[in-house]
Amino acid sequence: MGGNLRWQGKMTESRPHIVLRVRSVLGALWLACGLLFFPAVAFSAIGDVISVFSPPGGAPWGMAWDGANLWIVDRSDNRIYEVTTTGTVLSSFVTPDNTSRGLTWDGTNLRLSDNVTDLIYEINTTGTVLSSFPSVGPTPLGLTWDGVNLWVVQHNLGSMYEMTTTGAVVSSFPIPVTPQVGVTWDGTNLWLTKASTIEEWTTTGTLLSSFASPCTNTRGITFDGTNFWIACDGGGPNDFIYQLEGPGASFSIVKRAFWADGTPIPSGATIPSGVGFKYLLYINNQDIARSDVSVRDVLDPAFQYQAGTIQADNSVAECAAAVCTVADEQTIFTAVDGAAFLSDAVDGDIASYTGASLSVDAGDGNVANAQLNINADAVWAVLFSVKMP
Repeated sequence: MGGNLRWQGKMTESRPHIVLRVRSVLGALWLACGLLFFPAVAFSAIGDVISVFSPPGGAPWGMAWDGANLWIVDRSDNRIYEVTTTGTVLSSFVTPDNTSRGLTWDGTNLRLSDNVTDLIYEINTTGTVLSSFPSVGPTPLGLTWDGVNLWVVQHNLGSMYEMTTTGAVVSSFPIPVTPQVGVTWDGTNLWLTKASTIEEWTTTGTLLSSFASPCTNTRGITFDGTNFWIACDGGGPNDFIYQLEGPGASFSIVKRAFWADGTPIPSGATIPSGVGFKYLLYINNQDIARSDVSVRDVLDPAFQYQAGTIQADNSVAECAAAVCTVADEQTIFTAVDGAAFLSDAVDGDIASYTGASLSVDAGDGNVANAQLNINADAVWAVLFSVKMP
């Protein structure tokens, strides 16, 4: 017999227009012959595909995110498209030249690189050219904005250049000859696309990490504050825009069992018939505050939920490591075990138990509880009691 731990719905960060989606089953807990087992929890990883759509035009290249929608340069029809995150076209206009490649958003206007004229353009959202300046050298490709300056992939020079908005060089570092064509900024580091790889670089030229792209012809890349969007130029029906899990995708959730006195129950322990114990679920949030989080735990019928035992807490500071220690978990348990009891009903508090579905729910993503928000750099936990029949 078994019970699955499901984490469903979406979590929206406290910054506008930034949505982190966490998908389906994160782990499982099952009972067999009176033994409890805690398998490893599986998490979505950076680079995992979240969604995909076919772009307008025939050859997507540069990409930008304006906080609400995507902008895509298409090299086949020489247009820039504004599209929703599902691919619906909102607007479009012709590029100033016929060989535009890189694209970024500077908070007000679009910036565009052309790899034949070797110009960097400032254009508004209707296509009017506001200014331009020559890039450092031939074939500027990827382009991104860090909030102050532009970063340009100078393909033929094998270098990355940081430039002011008037074209003055601020810094540069070499990149391998293997074609890096797209670049985006995540708030700390640069992410460059190659044919089938996406690489993380510091602003001084140190390669930190990489992951495989879902396509072999990756072009543009942009970052929406949580996830990546990449353009794959495979030609006609093989053109796709992918949304990928970003560097903030990791979000730790764990399920543990404790005796009523707070003693941890180890994996493999025997649970006698008629004996009660407590389940602890916790999220170790080592990032900014999260809002609109939904958690669901569906119990196996073998576990008899004990009415009126749901407690929740968000007062414990984040665990120092991504994986909380036994001592950390004891602190988490003690804090939530001392919290006020919540009602089982779907009402004005954040949690509920539904007998028909055998589900303990927190947040409003599955049932109409109050919205669940999780503090920055803190552990959120829920505790409830069950009994073996």
